[in-house]
Amino acid sequence: MLIKTISAEAGAELKVGYLFDDENEHTVLFFNAVGMKVETLYQMAKRYFENGVNFITWEHRACPGDGSHDSDFVMNTQLRDAKNIADAFKLQSVNIFGWCTGASIAIKFIDEHSSLVRKAAFIDGAFLFDGVPGGDLGNAMFEMCTVINDNESSLDYFHEATQPNDQKLKMLGLERAKWLEELVIYPYMGPKARLRNYCKAIVQSCAFDPMDSLVRISCPCLVFGVKNDRMVDYVNAVRAYEAIKDCRLILTKEGGHYNFFLSPELQTLALSFVKNSNGGSFLPNKEDFACAK
Repeated sequence: MLIKTISAEAGAELKVGYLFDDENEHTVLFFNAVGMKVETLYQMAKRYFENGVNFITWEHRACPGDGSHDSDFVMNTQLRDAKNIADAFKLQSVNIFGWCTGASIAIKFIDEHSSLVRKAAFIDGAFLFDGVPGGDLGNAMFEMCTVINDNESSLDYFHEATQPNDQKLKMLGLERAKWLEELVIYPYMGPKARLRNYCKAIVQSCAFDPMDSLVRISCPCLVFGVKNDRMVDYVNAVRAYEAIKDCRLILTKEGGHYNFFLSPELQTLALSFVKNSNGGSFLPNKEDFACAK
């Protein structure tokens, strides 16, 4: 994956990871979860690019930066940053993918820049319809982020308590993919400022009810969810699907919160969705998936 920095407002720089060819017809702008490094998406970017689809992602400004200059995570700032990236690559049409907390930012982006968006996919979205993500681990993590955001004196305790170990990674199903470990544990490693910024970003990216934006989306959409996701309840995916006019829903029985990154079948479905102009013909016909509309 190629890396470059793009200037943003107030002297900030955005770290962008991409594989891009002007001759490719389709481009995916991937809104990763806050706190995730661009390098962790190299495997996905490579697969998309090998199938003729450009792939662009970036690190959200507030995290994983370690310094106080990175601590300003405001939804409108993130939306302007995403538009700056689209402009930097001279994108006239783009497919928007949003994963976890990145799905919330992606929904707002689509609402504000609908003329730019061709299709959209929302993957295990951490939509706070009920004020919490819904999964037991996700609820606990969100509570931690809320406590730290409200009372920074608690940071010392949580920084010590959340250090990653093999048992925690196993709970998330990551014994299958060592390369994904850093995607999960990076916010908890290193300086305490990194965890503080991460918690602030989580709280602010999930601070709005997405329903008003969802009902205004008019482009074709694909929503992914996992029934045994311990981070976000799959009901989030169902509610998003029900709210969007032109939408398909794919629910897998198991695989956990990172299943999309680990499943070749789901990656194939996502690529087919981007490249296929014929409505729902990309949908699978397997009992492992629940498909609707």
